[in-house]
Amino acid sequence: MSFILWDVPIKADAYRSTDLKKFNFDRNELAFTLTEEDTEESWSLSFDSYQALRTTTEECSSKVIELLPNNGGFFKANESEWLNSLGKGEVPFLDDACHFVVCCYDEVIEVVAHKDSPKFLKKS
Repeated sequence: MSFILWDVPIKADAYRSTDLKKFNFDRNELAFTLTEEDTEESWSLSFDSYQALRTTTEECSSKVIELLPNNGGFFKANESEWLNSLGKGEVPFLDDACHFVVCCYDEVIEVVAHKDSPKFLKKS
């Protein structure tokens, strides 16, 4: 399993450089409000189609963090143990799914969603 940096508009030089302000989810959408450390600007990250969500406190997320590159705060993988455990290769809609990781100051958020699902929007 290999995670790569996820090219996102939010600047995140390290794992704990983004602050999670809130998140909402229902059957149709998953949305996070994030604050960029250096600028204090607020961003929305939403997934209009997702299959799984898991959030872990930063203190208990060492197993995930060990798998990530050393710099940045946003990562993705087309293959992972979690994707495989959900049925990738057997469940057709997981063929184009990614395992996304968003590292925040106090939490590590993981989402399995279609590769084109995530949308970033700068809040004014």
